[in-house]
Order: sequence, then structure tokens, then C-alpha cells
Amino acid sequence: MADSDLLVTISGAALSLLFFENVRSVGNQMGFLLGEALEFIVKTYTDSDNQVETVKIHINVEAIVTCPLADLLHDSTNHINKEKLKDFVRDKSKQVIGWFCFRRNTTNLTLTLKDKLLHKQFASHFSGVNGCKEDFFLTCLLNASTSETSGTHKFRHVFLRHNKRGMFEPISLKINNLGDDASRHDGSDYKPTPVRKSTRTPDSFTKLIESLNLDVARIDGLDSAMLIQKAAEHHLMSLIPKVCESDLEVAELEKQVHELKIKIATQQLAKRLKINGENCDRISKASKDNCFSEKIDSSKKNEVRIGDDACLQREHIPSCTQSVGPNNRTVCRNTAACIAKSAEKSRRAGRSNLQESGNQQQETQNFFTNSRRSIPEIATESICQEGSEISMGRGRGSGRGSHEFTPGMKKIRRTPGTSHMHSSRERSTTPPEQDFSDAECPISSPVLRSYSQVTKKTNLDKCNSMAPLDI
Repeated sequence: MADSDLLVTISGAALSLLFFENVRSVGNQMGFLLGEALEFIVKTYTDSDNQVETVKIHINVEAIVTCPLADLLHDSTNHINKEKLKDFVRDKSKQVIGWFCFRRNTTNLTLTLKDKLLHKQFASHFSGVNGCKEDFFLTCLLNASTSETSGTHKFRHVFLRHNKRGMFEPISLKINNLGDDASRHDGSDYKPTPVRKSTRTPDSFTKLIESLNLDVARIDGLDSAMLIQKAAEHHLMSLIPKVCESDLEVAELEKQVHELKIKIATQQLAKRLKINGENCDRISKASKDNCFSEKIDSSKKNEVRIGDDACLQREHIPSCTQSVGPNNRTVCRNTAACIAKSAEKSRRAGRSNLQESGNQQQETQNFFTNSRRSIPEIATESICQEGSEISMGRGRGSGRGSHEFTPGMKKIRRTPGTSHMHSSRERSTTPPEQDFSDAECPISSPVLRSYSQVTKKTNLDKCNSMAPLDI
């Protein structure tokens, strides 16, 4: 009596590597699972001394190979390219026991029609290479999610196989601890020997034991253990240079990848700057056009306002107003005509201002010329009013004793400051001093002669006193 049991085993390091490679990818990703399928026959005895044989198959996943470009292995119709698949897997085709598919932004771990087609093609291709049955070829679906604070990462996974009934059924997974082995599924110390392996190639430990040719019957167990330890240390020391070379190759590749990333980043930055520069030029050009259009609009508005003001002025002036009926209104104005009218108006205003200023200058000149009188007229002018008692004498000195004032005049207290102020005001407002040296005086009356001489003398003294002040 025999029944079958299928189990998938994987180490913690291999499972962590699988999750890490999927999370660090940008989008969806696929790849292959490397390992071997082990078949065990476990014999048990019942209470009635019946022997029961149980066949257990353990599919041990040891490593993974990721494929960044899924379209590299198959075309748009989901048919795989066997030549490209061989070039991608190379010498690891005998270790392929399944494939995986990682999807982002989804919580559904079910196979699509595309996944089913790819699974059948991969199983038929690799089962003929490594001797593994198509029923034991695995499919692993994975997804990942993070919490709101990005502090917790959640991973979901399921292993499936295609059974004989044509359906995909899930397979239980067991994660091996450091002290466990893939063959000891129950955690016991008893290590069964596999009856059949999917891979015929021996591992490193088997090669090491075979190279020693130990005779267990003749050599003590302690001595054989010491020989195995020394051989293992020698093998590890021989692997150090190979590991160093591989690490150097990896470092060189990482350096090249970093340089390519920097180059791509600089190209993208230059492209962005170029686009931004073009956008800035477009924006500046658009702003200039907008400013120009705004200036044109404002000038048009000003022209319309000038035209409206001119119309209002024409309406207010009776001589220029004309009766305009509702049917005679102008529908639109000519901008050029408005500009010409405003320019002509400004020119006329400037000419009128010039004429007014010229008239004012002419009036001031006439005023000064009219105000210039001869000395006899000044001397014969009466200071007091005619008919008054004090108007007997002629001259400026007579009648000083009178304190009568004409109506409208005010009494001002004379101070040195005010006299100085009046003198400065006289200098600034009065016309230039006249030279009375050549003035003709009539000799008819002695009073007039004496007054003219006094006036002439005082005027000369005044001119002499003002001469040093004019700098």
C-alpha cells in the first residue's frame, strides 16, 4: 500500500532573496526557481504488523533567477522562444524546477490564461532536460503591500502545480531552519536516503567524500572525520580566489551600472532644462505679446476717451454745437482721425500759450516804459491832495508834520528789518535805476532847480551805496 505526498521546502535565505528581488523591481517580474525534486519511501508498521510504504516527494528550492524583461522569453502571442530561453538559462537548465510571477498593485493570486499557457510550455521544455515530471513543475505567484506608514511590508505567495486532472492545485510550503534538512520534513533526527533525485549530478560534499576514498572498516571514525574536515578546509581555501574574482566582476559591473545611471540622469536633466528653456522663451514671448496687446488696448481706450472728451466739449460750446438726431449718430470712430485731432489740439494749445506768454512780456515792457517819467514831472508832482491845507509846498519834504491818512491805508511800524526787506523788495520789483545825470531841468523857478539838484544828489548817493551790494 502506497500513497503520495508532495511538499515544497525552501530555506529562509532563499525565500528572503525571492522577496527582495521582487520588491526591488520597478514593476511586474518573472523568473525561474532552481533546486531539485527528491523522492522518499517511508516504511511504517501498524499494530497488526502491517508494513505501510509512503512515497513522499520534496521539491527543494535553493536559488532563483530573475528575468527583468518578460517579453525577452516569449512573444505577443505567449509562445516561448526556446533559443532565447536556452541562452538565458545556460547551464542551469537542469536545476529549473519551476517559475514564479510577481505582480504589483493586486491582491488576487490566481492564474490568468497567459500564466497557464506559459506554465505548460515551461513544464514541457524543462521536464525533458532535468528528468523531472511535468506534474511536479511548480508555479509561484507573489505580491507585496505596505502599511499606511510604510513600516510593515506584507508578502503573499502560493505554490501551484498542474495535476493529472488538468487543474492547478496549491502545494504546502515548509521553510527549513538552519539545523533542518530538506529531507527531514518531520523534524526528526532520522535522515532518510532519497530513492531518486531529479538531478543526476552530485553535489560538492559527495564529490569530496568520493575523492577521499575512505575505508570505514579500517579507519577509525575520529580519524575519518578529521580527514573530511581537512579536505573541506582545503576545498574552501581553493574557492577563495574564485570568490574574489567573482566579487571583482560584480563590483565592476555595479560601477558600470552606476556610471550609466549618472549618464542617463544627466541626459534627462539636460533634456528637462532644454524643455524648460523653450518653455521660458515661449512664456517670455507670450508675456511680451500680452504687454504689447495691453499697451495697444490702453492706447485705444485713451484715444476713445480723448474723442469722447472732444465730443463733450463740442456739445458744451454753443457756437460749435450742432443738433444731432438719433439717426445721425456715428456708429464708429476712426482711430487715426482721433489721433490727428488730438495732435492738432495740442499744437493749437501750445501756440496759444506761446502767444499769451509773448503778450504778457509785451505788457510788462510797456508797463516799464510807461512808468519811466522825466525828473520835472516827478518834482512837480504834488505829494498831498489838492485843496488840503498842507498842499502848499512842492516837493517830497514838505508836509511831514501832517498825520492824516487817506482811507484804506494802514499804519506800518518801520523797523530796520522791514526797511531792509522793503529795500530788497524794491530792488527786486522796481525797474533798473535811471541815470539822471543827463536829465534836462527848466530854469524857470529856483525852487524847482534846487529840488532837482537835491534829487539828483540823493539819487547819485543811492546808486553809489547800491553799487557795492550788487555782486
